[in-house]
Amino acid sequence: AIDMCAVVSGRDVFIQVDGDHWHGLDRPIDIIRRFKSGHDRVITRKFDRDIEQCKWFKGEGRVLLRLVESRLKKMTDSEIIEAVKGAVSG
Repeated sequence: AIDMCAVVSGRDVFIQVDGDHWHGLDRPIDIIRRFKSGHDRVITRKFDRDIEQCKWFKGEGRVLLRLVESRLKKMTDSEIIEAVKGAVSG
């Protein structure tokens, strides 16, 4: 099962919000893959799962819009709407 943060009704568009901390978005993945902590292992699994999710959605002809939590917090409502529109039009 894939957990989604939101689904655009009537479209094959799914929105996933990736948390900076749990997706390791604060440092390069090659550094994280050195496994200096148990958290690095969790991040690596999430990173690999995220790649597989993107491939699956593309293969199914669906759109997966990934938004980064820290950027999303700074976006206005209209910027979020434009990001979704851009994903829909593709």
